[in-house]
Amino acid sequence: MKINIVQNDAGLGKEKTKIVNHFLEFLYDRMPLEETQNIYFLGKRGHDMTTGAYQTKEGDIRILSKGRMLIDVLRTLAHEWIHGAEHEILGWNKGPDIGGPNENLCNIYAAMLLKEYQNQFPEHKKILYS
Repeated sequence: MKINIVQNDAGLGKEKTKIVNHFLEFLYDRMPLEETQNIYFLGKRGHDMTTGAYQTKEGDIRILSKGRMLIDVLRTLAHEWIHGAEHEILGWNKGPDIGGPNENLCNIYAAMLLKEYQNQFPEHKKILYS
C-alpha cells in the first residue's frame, strides 16, 4: 500500500494515528485502491468538503479529524475510501451529494465496515469512542 498520510493540525495524536493506520490496512485488504495517493487528516474544513471528500482527479482523500471522535473519523474515511472504489474499480462518475446510488452505497458500506472492524478488534473500543 503506497499511500501518503498527511496530518495538518489533525488532532489525532500517536495512539489514534496507530488505529487509523491499522484501519487503513483493514480497508485496503477489502478494497485495494491503487490510484489513491494521499490521505489528508485536517484540523479544519477545506476544498469544498463537509467532514470528508474524495477528489476524483487527484485520487486524494481529505478527512476533517480535529475535535471528532475517532469512530466518526474512521466512518468518514471508510465512506471516502468507498468513493475511491466506486471511481477506480467500478468506473462510476460522481453522483449527487445527497442520495443516489453513490452516496447510499458509501453510507451503508462504511457502517458495515465499522461494525466488522469493531467486532474483529474489540480491544480498540475505548480509543474509538474517544
